[in-house]
Amino acid sequence: MTRWRHITAERRAGLTNLAIAAAVAILIWFSAWLWRDPPQSPGHQRDLTETTVDWECTNGHQYQARGAYGIGRCPVCDAEAYLYIRYRCPEHGEIGALLWREKDPKGGSTIAGIRFEGRQWVLAPSRIVCPQCGRTLRTVRPDLYHADTKGKGG
Repeated sequence: MTRWRHITAERRAGLTNLAIAAAVAILIWFSAWLWRDPPQSPGHQRDLTETTVDWECTNGHQYQARGAYGIGRCPVCDAEAYLYIRYRCPEHGEIGALLWREKDPKGGSTIAGIRFEGRQWVLAPSRIVCPQCGRTLRTVRPDLYHADTKGKGG
């Protein structure tokens, strides 16, 4: 306590206030960091129609073409074609899925339906889960769309 004896009461109060203000500032920064919006990958910032995506038709033909909303048509057999996405399950590994996207009112897009091999269509899922164990799936490639938009900010 002898160190602090020469400091006046006003200066001690000022230092205490400074320490409290610094702690509050750190707390505010941490809470803003904690509740921030998750970062979006560049693929989710581009429009689906500006990118090349993987497709698969109902007859099994796989190809790459420009993205589109709704259901596409196969260039080989003219059957219905859907976006083909690979997901990873922590327990079961990679799983392929067909899906179609629709534009949402905010200008983005949402998954309107998804179907895993040998399963029924699930319409407008709130989250994508493994059909075997129910665990949340992640895309194998975090960027849903191919990076073919050089010069367009991608």
